[in-house]
Order: sequence, then C-alpha cells, then structure tokens
Amino acid sequence: LYSGKYDFGNNMIITVSTENDKLFAQATNQPKLEILPVSETEFTLREINARLTFVKEPDGKVNKFIFDMAGQKKDVVRLVE
Repeated sequence: LYSGKYDFGNNMIITVSTENDKLFAQATNQPKLEILPVSETEFTLREINARLTFVKEPDGKVNKFIFDMAGQKKDVVRLVE
C-alpha cells in the first residue's frame, strides 16, 4: 500500500519498502530506517524524530505523505512508476 518512490525535492528520492511485515524508508544516499506505526496512516522515524503521515485518496491509493520534522511539514509526492 505504501511501498514506492516519493520525491522529496532537491534531487532526493525516498523509497518506502516492506520487509518481514515491517516498513522502511530510505532517502537517496542515506541508510534504510524502519518506520514505526503510530496509527494506520501515521508512522514515526525514531532515529531522526520525524513523523510520516500517508494521505489516502478517495480511491484508497496513497499519492503522498506529509513529512513532519521539528514542526516543519512538507508534502512528499509519490512518483508514478
């Protein structure tokens, strides 16, 4: 549902993937970090104290997530693969 590539801007792509029923996020040239569920659509990145909130469209597809770090929010749009 959430797996895919998302455009963070500044030539940075965030790849969201699933391994062994766990969700991970990896930014370009960065280590892969586990994202831990807070709710069905909200996840936390403990290592960098950030929150990802996936946004579902009416058809159930996820087209972006909101990246929230230190109160700075950014829409990160899913790339069409």
